[in-house]
Amino acid sequence: VMGDKNSERMERIMARRKRIQERLADIRTGDDDENMQKEKKREEISKGKQQIIESNRRLLRLKAKSDADVTSVSVSGDDRENQRRIADEQRRQELRSKLLSEAESSARQNAAVAMRWADLFSIEVPQELHGEIEKQRASCSSIISSKDELIAEIKSELKSKDDEYVRILKKQAEDIDQMLHFMTQQFREMQRAFQEELEEIENAFLQERTELLAANKL
Repeated sequence: VMGDKNSERMERIMARRKRIQERLADIRTGDDDENMQKEKKREEISKGKQQIIESNRRLLRLKAKSDADVTSVSVSGDDRENQRRIADEQRRQELRSKLLSEAESSARQNAAVAMRWADLFSIEVPQELHGEIEKQRASCSSIISSKDELIAEIKSELKSKDDEYVRILKKQAEDIDQMLHFMTQQFREMQRAFQEELEEIENAFLQERTELLAANKL
């Protein structure tokens, strides 16, 4: 009885293995069929059509590279302009802050000087009056000097802006020349590539025609 049970168990194991092997064989057969279909599909594409596909790919790659060269010049110019505007805004805020600070300081000093003038009328000693007048003169000179310094800084900033404007125009002209160079180069390369690919396509179709004629003679 024990032997019969072992025999039945082995038969079930062998049957299971057989089913697994058949299933794996079906899967492999399916993969092989799929690969054969893909290969057959490739073969069905004529040499001429295949050459057209390859030529289009080459021309697209060449155009993408040329476009990237031209775009890089534009992007670089945009980045410089953005950085310049950021720097200009920061400088403008600094000057505005200085103007406000100077205006407040000047207002306080002017008020102090104005209030001091009334006190001078009560001074009767000439030497003391002279000393106070000199103090007023020094205060007025300090106010004027502060304004002159700010005026000089603003004039310097204007001069710097004029120089920067000239540099920007020069750089823009250089960028335009570089873009024109890339565009001219792109045109020549694309023209040459189109000619070469047209010849390749023509040769592929001629070869395909020759092979078809030879096959029909058999």
